[in-house]
Amino acid sequence: MRTVRTTVLILGFLVSAVGIAGPDSVSNLSVFATVSSTVGVVGLLAAGVYGVGIYTVTEYEPGVGPKERARARRLDAEPNLPDDEGQQYLLEMYDRWAQDLAREIRANAAYLENAQATLLLGSAALLYGAVLFTVRTAYHLPPYVVVLATAGVVLLAFAFVSD
Repeated sequence: MRTVRTTVLILGFLVSAVGIAGPDSVSNLSVFATVSSTVGVVGLLAAGVYGVGIYTVTEYEPGVGPKERARARRLDAEPNLPDDEGQQYLLEMYDRWAQDLAREIRANAAYLENAQATLLLGSAALLYGAVLFTVRTAYHLPPYVVVLATAGVVLLAFAFVSD
């Protein structure tokens, strides 16, 4: 749910910023900034919907309940069975329950990675659109110069990270 909360927070800031700046501010964006910002907003919306979907479909098994404990007591009371038969039954039930939980947690971990990646990519695209707009407005550079400069910075960052 943190993914969803973060998404809602970022989208809230975005809506507030556009509301304060007015509708004309969006129409002044360059094509690159518009496309990047649109991809960012779509990515954020997808991350939010994906996060809510993960939360909605998650089903944890209820575990060992009164029915299983009653059966264990009956097994313990049975004279023809070993004394620890009820305990063995409960241990098997707890083992199954733990395996079911582990399966659900593994699946949710994969879903969460996808939701986080979508949130990260959406935020990065939105940030890139904001940088394009800011640099164009502040320095009056053409958008393609900003795109090329950004590509150079990204390549340099990858060169330093890969060492």
